[in-house]
Amino acid sequence: MNVSIAAGLFLLVGVASPQNFSVTKPNLELRLTPGKLLHGVPVKFTFELVNITDHDVYVPKPKVDCISSIDGYIWLELDFTPAKFTGSGSGFGCTEDQVGLPAILDRAKDWHLLHPGETVMQILGQHELHYDDKGAGTYEFWAEYHPPTINSQDQKTLREAGIDFPRYDLKTRRFVYKKH
Repeated sequence: MNVSIAAGLFLLVGVASPQNFSVTKPNLELRLTPGKLLHGVPVKFTFELVNITDHDVYVPKPKVDCISSIDGYIWLELDFTPAKFTGSGSGFGCTEDQVGLPAILDRAKDWHLLHPGETVMQILGQHELHYDDKGAGTYEFWAEYHPPTINSQDQKTLREAGIDFPRYDLKTRRFVYKKH
């Protein structure tokens, strides 16, 4: 390892020594908080990834409602049961990836450092989340988090550098609303 890489690594993690992180349980928790209601349905949601460990975790800012294997993503899920059949619903989705990524330690320099209990938070409205609440019925919302895709060699590199990172898919509890 040349001196400039070692110095950059030391600056990135504070200590360039391997850590023994648990890989058998999640190091993050996903939280979903509904915002103000309009006609019985939330118009905004707050998404939080919380470090639930006793050590630092590095987390790329996840995309929301856009699949990203590079940064990971959070998806707002909605089960809608109409009061009466009103036709089919509409959906939204996108995929975002890049070709020719920088080395994993260079990517990690841009990740959020979460100390124990700290969060990465995003507040998004109905327009950004692409859901329709025009019909009467039951709305059931929850969120899912999918971490970035990191190959086994890059995972090993991160662990050897003392960097803990997201590894598990997560889900929130469900919130049910009725609109008449």
